[in-house]
Amino acid sequence: MGSTSSPCPRATSTSGATTACWWWRGRAPGITSAKDLVGKRIAAPSINGNVNTATMYWLASEGVDVDSVKVVAAGVPNMPDLLETGQVDAVEGVIPYGGLMASQGVKIAEPVTALGDRVQMSFWGSHREWAENNREVIGRFKAALDDASAWMKEHPQDAVTLLMAKTGVDKKFEKFVKVPEFTTKLTPEDLEVWKKAMTEVRGFSTKKQMKDLVLGGGDNSAE
Repeated sequence: MGSTSSPCPRATSTSGATTACWWWRGRAPGITSAKDLVGKRIAAPSINGNVNTATMYWLASEGVDVDSVKVVAAGVPNMPDLLETGQVDAVEGVIPYGGLMASQGVKIAEPVTALGDRVQMSFWGSHREWAENNREVIGRFKAALDDASAWMKEHPQDAVTLLMAKTGVDKKFEKFVKVPEFTTKLTPEDLEVWKKAMTEVRGFSTKKQMKDLVLGGGDNSAE
């Protein structure tokens, strides 16, 4: 229902609350491509989460056996230190921490681009029965999100300052934060992207049509 687009060079990465553009950084000598990660140790915000799923899909699309890569879960704020000390060879790091990691390793790729040019990273959702019975509430909620998005566009620095204050992120990262663009539009095609990725690298299977998971069948811009 709600999403934000982050400042990725080639892809739109979206989220219901925060920007989700990520970078891969590697300190081990010779890591310049997906195939160089075979046998390497990678830190992920969560194993089987959306960021890691996109990474696995990218690896597979580059001809890498995903089982040949060791993935460990790690808190994103800890990733710069893990990379710097050589405890991992590469990381999946979201902004603003990616800015710091840029000075600690070599950029390998932005795996989200393997999924497409427009990728929704997370969604607002609810049980269908509740949504069907509360369309007016959802409409007001989406209108509020749209108002907030408009305010962020008009006051980008104020938005960054507010974000830093509410999240408690160290101010040294503030220069790496960019205000995302927000959209309350969600389509079945947005979900098909993840269905395809999860089917190919996670063994996911469903007979459900993605249009049945979106309120209004996908035409939810006014809902």
